[in-house]
Amino acid sequence: MALRDEYRDYPTTSTAAFGRVFYGQENRILFSQIFVDDVNSLGRCYQRNDPTSAQLSDVLPTDGGEVTLQNSGRILRIEEYQRGIIAFAERGVWYIYGPDSGFTATNYTQTKITEFPLYSTLGVVNVGDVIYYIAENGIYAVNTNEFGRVVATNITEATIDSYYLDFVSKDISGIYDPVRKQIWYVNASTDEALVQDLRSQGFYPQKFELTNDQDIPVTFRIEGEDLIYYTLEDTNTGYYNLLQLTDSSFKDLGTPFTSYVVTFEESLGKFSHRKSVPNIYLFFNKTEDNITGFDGTSYTFDNPSGCQFRAEFDYTNSTSANKYTQYRQVYRVNTRGYLLQSPTYPQPFDDGQSVVTYRDMIRGNGKSVRFRFQSEDNKDMQLLGYNVEYSMRGRQ
Repeated sequence: MALRDEYRDYPTTSTAAFGRVFYGQENRILFSQIFVDDVNSLGRCYQRNDPTSAQLSDVLPTDGGEVTLQNSGRILRIEEYQRGIIAFAERGVWYIYGPDSGFTATNYTQTKITEFPLYSTLGVVNVGDVIYYIAENGIYAVNTNEFGRVVATNITEATIDSYYLDFVSKDISGIYDPVRKQIWYVNASTDEALVQDLRSQGFYPQKFELTNDQDIPVTFRIEGEDLIYYTLEDTNTGYYNLLQLTDSSFKDLGTPFTSYVVTFEESLGKFSHRKSVPNIYLFFNKTEDNITGFDGTSYTFDNPSGCQFRAEFDYTNSTSANKYTQYRQVYRVNTRGYLLQSPTYPQPFDDGQSVVTYRDMIRGNGKSVRFRFQSEDNKDMQLLGYNVEYSMRGRQ
């Protein structure tokens, strides 16, 4: 009877950590000897001493070896994390680590973090203290809790759960932008993206307006540049394209798009009381740098912004309920009394202000209210924040 060759499959994933390389092969983690001056040691996943020797058979801390994860299924991805590595497998996520200073061949342990497995092999983003990964039921954050234990938490379940369940697929790639402190999850099958802002802890959906002969199968980042996505071959030109997320025309491949922010429903904790908004104060980054001309009624600028704003009352989800106010322009640069520095264009627009503020009174009332801020074609919109004064009527 022929013996089964348990090592006939090649490793499917690997990572470097603690001076050695970890390989994922079926349900095993193979780790190499520590690299010192012989690069071949990175392929030796066994101990240096002869295990059958009667004189010196001890396992050394710098040796290679293997860790078997019981009932894990195939290992999909490995990431370095603190004192060990995180192994993402078909039936969950494991942490293999050294209890003291770090992983060694003679001092390590393993623990299962969660039963919710990685759904997309490219959907893992390591930002140092936290590892985020795409699961079928949510985005999980792997970090250390206040008791020093490594845990996995679903961060979309209580926020964007319904949106995420429609967005998720096995085609999602995740990349980290360290400058903006944002993670971009790009779904190649739908040309959509979900942006996770680590500063504000918010999520922002994006949609790429691509033509029928273009697609985004893979994402990657060029060091020192902005986020860039690789596209399939354009059948019209026969070339490959690079897409960059910074475009002063605010278009996707020449197609205008709409960006918007919708706030959460505000009831002030009194669901039965009617609320009105006598005043709302809005704050935007001023983007206009130069005056480019005069159209007969107002100045024109080089980097104009715009924001269409409306209020939405009583938990309604369409205009048919007649609970939405009319859109109005709330980004207004104040040029009243501004004196041109010269009669020629373009010229710098220096009014001494870096923030555009606007106060508005909202008509209507309801048991709840939310606000929608929407961009305009070919214009920027950098909303910094807003402040609301509420008035509430009803029996206390």
